[in-house]
Amino acid sequence: MNRTKLLLLFICLFCLIGFIEVGAQENEPQGQLWYVWKAVVKPAEHNQYLELSQKITDICREEAFPYSFFVWANPVFQYYWYYPIKDVKDTEFINRAWYGLYEKLGAESTDAFFSTLDYYEEKVLYERLDLSLLPNDSTVNWQQAGFAFKQIFHVIPGKNRQMESYIKEFNTLLAEHDISSLMRCATGILGYENPSYILFDHSSNVVNFWTEYGNTQSKIGLQMAELNQKISTCFRRSESEMLWYVAPCSYQVDSKK
Repeated sequence: MNRTKLLLLFICLFCLIGFIEVGAQENEPQGQLWYVWKAVVKPAEHNQYLELSQKITDICREEAFPYSFFVWANPVFQYYWYYPIKDVKDTEFINRAWYGLYEKLGAESTDAFFSTLDYYEEKVLYERLDLSLLPNDSTVNWQQAGFAFKQIFHVIPGKNRQMESYIKEFNTLLAEHDISSLMRCATGILGYENPSYILFDHSSNVVNFWTEYGNTQSKIGLQMAELNQKISTCFRRSESEMLWYVAPCSYQVDSKK
């Protein structure tokens, strides 16, 4: 991000941070806060974007960049960089740390990287463990999963508790039938049409996902249809997309160092 855009981002975030307390209250559900940077890439510049993204990731490893990020992409050249954070204010520190990467990358390559983008978006979501399904015997760890089916439900204001009760009911239904799915649920904090719930259904690859979906339908298809009908009364609209994990462009802090 260039300096002017970053300065404006910092000002906006600080204004919003004053009204947001995530995870600060004792009764707040346990979970993980995520900073999401969505890059919408120009199709004609896609190859250059990937080349420069991998170069940035290499620099992160060489310089021991202090923030992990996991990159997922959909088929229409949109890339999501997910940073695990402890506080909304960490977004400022992440953006500041990027200045050092730009210096290592060089002005020409930095400008080239941003020239590959149509635009970008920044969001914050809160992963809710109480609404997620994380079976111990799941064959997929989300950090190693190659595929995710993502859904966003834009809930009618005031329907939050009802929506959450249906999500928990769905998770219980899967558990009762020994369906070992890995499903992570988050709520939108910043940048979403709130209230919103974001669901990630993970699998090792897209073929396995649809195979597992078919098996689930054969076991509890009728119950799922009835529950989906209830859920539909809670949201204004929904959207979905398929995501693939982009390991070469992702980076994880080495905890041993």
